[in-house]
Amino acid sequence: MSEEQVFPQELETRLSTLPKDKQVFIYVFGDWCPDCIEAHPIIEAAFQSKADPSSFLLLKCPVIKEEYKNNPEFLLRRHPLFQLKAIPSLYRWSEATPASVLVEDECKVLKDVIAFVE
Repeated sequence: MSEEQVFPQELETRLSTLPKDKQVFIYVFGDWCPDCIEAHPIIEAAFQSKADPSSFLLLKCPVIKEEYKNNPEFLLRRHPLFQLKAIPSLYRWSEATPASVLVEDECKVLKDVIAFVE
């Protein structure tokens, strides 16, 4: 699996250099978040089930609790493309915009996440 860690403040720069030959996903989560902890193994399993691991790039974007929690000005909440509603969120990127997104409980259903990443 091709994956990278990128922090919210670095994401804008990384988006400008995305590979054109790979499907790109962006996983926004917090290690401190109970929903994220529950979703993490499901998301990992979904990506491990992909037939060709070299065909995609997974950008993992961890958020810091103190910067995110109860902060309407958090960078990805006010970003015009992300408009982050909750974590965990898994974005499927297309061209220069998110094509679709799974949010919170949607990230906890293995069959749904597998279908999303295919």
